[in-house]
Amino acid sequence: MNKYVLIILLIISVFSSNFAQSKRSLINDGVELYKNNKYSDAEVNFKKGLEKDAELFHGHFNLGDAYYKQGRYDEAIQSFKNSLALTENKNDKAKIYHNIGNSFLKSQKYPESIEAYKNALKLNPQDLETKYNLSYALNMMKQDQNNNSSSSNRIKTTRIRIRISNSSKIKIKTIRIKTRISRIRINRNSNSPKTKFLKMMPREFLKH
Repeated sequence: MNKYVLIILLIISVFSSNFAQSKRSLINDGVELYKNNKYSDAEVNFKKGLEKDAELFHGHFNLGDAYYKQGRYDEAIQSFKNSLALTENKNDKAKIYHNIGNSFLKSQKYPESIEAYKNALKLNPQDLETKYNLSYALNMMKQDQNNNSSSSNRIKTTRIRIRISNSSKIKIKTIRIKTRISRIRINRNSNSPKTKFLKMMPREFLKH
């Protein structure tokens, strides 16, 4: 009887080991594909690994990276959020929020990206890249607001021209001159993003 129990336990042990090795191999193979810029193939491997273990932290995080590299930012954000629930490590969480911020920034969702970067810095205040990206996102949001304000002013100016067009040609010319000066001031005051903004690479967890 004891002999049969030992055999069954041995079989279960071997099966469990192979299962764990299989999902680990899938994730690691996916990482190699990712490194070789084969992002869609890496995505397939990460998904297969998650089919074997839906709570695999590295699987969700690396899948988010693969989505990000393919420009599928909404899917990347969801995968990063999935990985966020699977770790209590502060450094890991900071990297996840950093990547979420990058994904929102790429989607031009500036308030959301700013919030994500702030969350990352709460966990890792010394992260210079996240600080830089936060500054960039704040600048882009400000520039976007200025552009919207400029468009609104141009619409109001057009309406004024229509109202006074029957009363005075001199007034029309004066308004046009003021509008041009206003546009020049807006251009001079706008803060264009730094060209060295090359820090949008996702933070990567490599082999499991």
